[in-house]
Amino acid sequence: MTFSDSFESFLRSLASTSEVKYRARVEHFLHYCAVEGFEINPSTVQDYMEELHEKYMASTLWSIFAILKAYFQADYHVDLQNELPGVVRLLKQWEKTEETSQSKVNQPQLIYLILYRSLQKSNWKPSFKKVQILPQAFNAK
Repeated sequence: MTFSDSFESFLRSLASTSEVKYRARVEHFLHYCAVEGFEINPSTVQDYMEELHEKYMASTLWSIFAILKAYFQADYHVDLQNELPGVVRLLKQWEKTEETSQSKVNQPQLIYLILYRSLQKSNWKPSFKKVQILPQAFNAK
């Protein structure tokens, strides 16, 4: 896929690994637009980000947004951050949601470990092996 001269120039200014990532992400976005029948414009970015939210963590979504921001700045002279304040709010909201959900996920594991350590100190001998229960505790969701 070929991009505009300004975006190609921008891509060449990046480190080679970054260039590959930027190119692949923009191509993915353009493919998404083609498959969904969307026009390539800033409002489509919000739909795209909302769809990606199902698969990626907020930190990755911020990176994707930065890549698309560079693409739109180079090709359309549009600043996505100013054009789409709703996307920025969503990204911040998703970050907060992840922080809350991560602490909730870790609570059962922490409770189990505290209980297990307390029982160990009291010389209580479980009828199961530690190897049987610990992997389950760490994989609990």
